[in-house]
Amino acid sequence: MKTGFALVDCNNFYASCERLFRPDLVGRPIVVLSNNDGCVVARSFEAKQLGIKMGVPYFKIKRQFEALGGVAFSSNYALYADISSRVMQVLEMCSPKVEVYSIDEAFIDVSGMSALTPLISFGQDLQTKVARWVGIGGRGHSAH
Repeated sequence: MKTGFALVDCNNFYASCERLFRPDLVGRPIVVLSNNDGCVVARSFEAKQLGIKMGVPYFKIKRQFEALGGVAFSSNYALYADISSRVMQVLEMCSPKVEVYSIDEAFIDVSGMSALTPLISFGQDLQTKVARWVGIGGRGHSAH
């Protein structure tokens, strides 16, 4: 039996967590700001498409970003930790071993899966479960 691990990475995690409770923001650019709302620390796919850079001071982009329909959120680390815990619970139900790497990343054991197609199917199934059971990762939640 082959041994292997896969990396699970929740794209645009903080922005996806914020969008979870604001479905009206699907398709709109979102940024999450650092403590005291100083700098951009997370961006949705749509904000990245606008060219918003990580770490940029929000006051420098605020007027133009909001004029383009963008929405900014103050960091909510308690929310992100809760959603992360839910994602990790789903991973633990689907894999015999999960090593949490960060708030939005984990390595999962995929030992025994040898062909590429089953791994791709497993990954797609995992993404679907996280989207259904947690609410992030679906097409409207920055799964790009």
